[in-house]
Amino acid sequence: MNVQRGVAAMASVLLVCAVSATLGANPVSASNWATEIDDTQAVAASIDSVSTAAVTGVAGSGADAVVPDAGPTTIAIPKDPARGIEMQSPTGVEVGIGLPNAANANDATIASDGTVVYSDAAPGVSVAAQALADGSVSALVVIASNAAPTEYGFPIGVPAGGRLELQADSSVNVLDGNGDPAGHFDAPWAKDNAGNPIATSYRIDGTTLVQSIAHSSNYPVVADPHYTWGWVTGTVYYGRSETRSMKTLSYAGVVAGGLCAVFGPETLGAACVISGAFYAQWNYVAGNAYGDGKCVKIKVPTFWASAYSGGDCK
Repeated sequence: MNVQRGVAAMASVLLVCAVSATLGANPVSASNWATEIDDTQAVAASIDSVSTAAVTGVAGSGADAVVPDAGPTTIAIPKDPARGIEMQSPTGVEVGIGLPNAANANDATIASDGTVVYSDAAPGVSVAAQALADGSVSALVVIASNAAPTEYGFPIGVPAGGRLELQADSSVNVLDGNGDPAGHFDAPWAKDNAGNPIATSYRIDGTTLVQSIAHSSNYPVVADPHYTWGWVTGTVYYGRSETRSMKTLSYAGVVAGGLCAVFGPETLGAACVISGAFYAQWNYVAGNAYGDGKCVKIKVPTFWASAYSGGDCK
């Protein structure tokens, strides 16, 4: 079992940017950035209407970037969209997330809830970044009209020698130079203004994550590549032998005990009491994964299992 201290990301029409390691020396308040606050608030409201993610507050800001209060994860969201978001884990792992159409987008403005908005990234398109309460980051694209493109590329700053790997469940793993999982993008999602799901998918072009998003007659449409450090969300990767054992329900108690031993009740609280319903889900996923030559990974604190390949799947 390997608890990776990497980052996970989920796709949406709303885009989260990479964290910047170096901030401007001159502190400024968030209001100094907000030159188009009405539009910024409208974009943030569109995101809020389809997303339940808890946006964290801003711990500080500088002339060049804002620093969200993201706990042990260091995140910097830049004023200049061309700079991209930079993230650093407590162990020093760095991952960058570039913004689509950054050369065209306006400098950032900040909504009252901490959402950072880059307007006019493309016709009918705003890009937004949110640092979330669990230490993760979401890059969001908000599509306001059918004049908008249907594809959006997020250049990913992977660890040295690393790469992106598309999974069978449409999620994407970020692998380090050894081929081990360093982070993860959840399967993409997109919703229209009424909360209805919109067809969307990922493809990989080198180290660029490309999200395709269908249009809708009910704008705005929001999509979200959501990237979190694996240790924050508790992504635990199991190898082939452990996946084979997990096919037996009696092994689920061993898995549950291991999870609670790693993360501890002081981290998970009551969530460390894992019900039998999860055992059955782990057993089902393990059976399919093992038969397909894959392995199981489990997210904490949701305890939801899914399959992955590569990295620790040996």
